[in-house]
Amino acid sequence: MGQTTTDLISQIKLQGSFPSSDSLFSNANYLSMLNSEISKEIVPLLNKINEEYFLISQDITVTPDKKYYRIPARAVGSALRDVQLVTSSSNVVSLTRLYEENRTSVSGNQQGYFLRSNLVEISPIPTNSSDILKLLYFRRPSKFVLPSACAQIESIDTVLKQVVVSSLPSVMTTNTLVDFVQANSPYDILEMDYEISGVSGTTISFTELPEDLAQGDYICLAGESCVPMVPEELVPVLVQAALCTALSSKKDKSVELELQKLTQMKESILEMLSPRVKSNDKKVVNQNSFLWK
Repeated sequence: MGQTTTDLISQIKLQGSFPSSDSLFSNANYLSMLNSEISKEIVPLLNKINEEYFLISQDITVTPDKKYYRIPARAVGSALRDVQLVTSSSNVVSLTRLYEENRTSVSGNQQGYFLRSNLVEISPIPTNSSDILKLLYFRRPSKFVLPSACAQIESIDTVLKQVVVSSLPSVMTTNTLVDFVQANSPYDILEMDYEISGVSGTTISFTELPEDLAQGDYICLAGESCVPMVPEELVPVLVQAALCTALSSKKDKSVELELQKLTQMKESILEMLSPRVKSNDKKVVNQNSFLWK
């Protein structure tokens, strides 16, 4: 059974012994803490182990004679993991980064790219409209919202490209951009920035639906989520980090002990999540060896 932001808030209150009637923190305050801690604690933690969590790619069809392409808005730190060019013959070329100080020395046929603000400049300028520019980047976790701000899917019609939801937030109308989000771990974004083509009651229509969309999954405004967005094993770490922020705001003396717990949890989770592929080392056995007989 998947968790929602409501569950995370309940866990923070329980672990901090905060009464439900506590007027110091509202749900919006707790969501703000969770948003802050996933960026401050969880994203750096996952980046540290270098196991490609949050890594996705965006394919952009090359426009002849166009040299500037925008870095995806959801890229963490507006940074790219790699820039590749997929040719019409399906060859994948990982482009080399070029630097401004060397621009004058770059030959006209040297393949690579420059970074300029939030733009990727391809060199030389592409001319083949069949080529694909592939930008690999780490996607920024979505902003946490309450489940009431999202629509949970009750049924799916793959023929008509429609879903029926339990309730429809008023902000979701025709032409609204939304994300399809898994209700269960790993709480992945199945597809993002899909445009609603029509709304009738609690029925939402699209031009396409994600292949692995399931009953119970959520439709959220683009860039928002009502589920944790991290591996299940990291949820307690996220809750603990938010708890420490809440205790610190209250100037609670127990915050030092809880910070120590947070440090221990982070150390343990690093060992659990890395390496991501546990059986990567292969052993070659010589069956002709006398040791085998």
